[in-house]
Amino acid sequence: MTTLHTIRAISNQALRTKCTYLVAMPRDVKSELTKVDLPPSLRFDFPTAIVVVSCATGRNQRPNLIAVGAISHACIDPPMLGIAIGHTRYTYQVIAHSDSFVVNVPSKDQVEIVDYCGSVSGRKIDKFKACGLTPFASTKISSLGILEFPLNIECTIRKSVDLGSHSFYFGEIVAVHCDESILDDKGTIDKEKLEPMCAFLESYWSLREPVLRFGSHRKIRKAKRSYSKAKLGITY
Repeated sequence: MTTLHTIRAISNQALRTKCTYLVAMPRDVKSELTKVDLPPSLRFDFPTAIVVVSCATGRNQRPNLIAVGAISHACIDPPMLGIAIGHTRYTYQVIAHSDSFVVNVPSKDQVEIVDYCGSVSGRKIDKFKACGLTPFASTKISSLGILEFPLNIECTIRKSVDLGSHSFYFGEIVAVHCDESILDDKGTIDKEKLEPMCAFLESYWSLREPVLRFGSHRKIRKAKRSYSKAKLGITY
């Protein structure tokens, strides 16, 4: 039996609301969770990937770089990812007239370059030169990648959506380039060699050890069932 308790909410200046949630639990278990409501605005309240996107209006035009935290997987077939670019950014003027972009994944020791690319406008500055980076010729698209970054993902723009302050660009992945130095013996990316970063709480964070592999709950449940059956002496 469980008892569903009431939810008590107290308004605080219409912006912050303190709510005490007594959740459905067995009668002999008491659980009280206290939550505080925050204004519905977009912040770095949860970790997101951090990359540097390069793009240009044409093969012979000066490429621009921008640090992007608004990046997401979008589709498996065809393989696509998406990025959001603010309309006030110079990069928006570039990518709006481009047919492609490159997602360049940095290592943590390149964090100062990432921060520069996200803080300084490329309207009058060549960020490749300013950061001492080498333009890397793509194989399938006109936009250039960053040679010094360990992972480069070429994307052809398939669709853009005006969301308001930002436009979201869906890019089909047409080529991927990877430094051989970050691969393991099986030819897959070694996280300890790549040393990727994420953006969280207005800071750049390095990633530590994994806590659980995808789909592990199935193995855990199976192991628990096997243990229960063995404990009860059930055999097949």
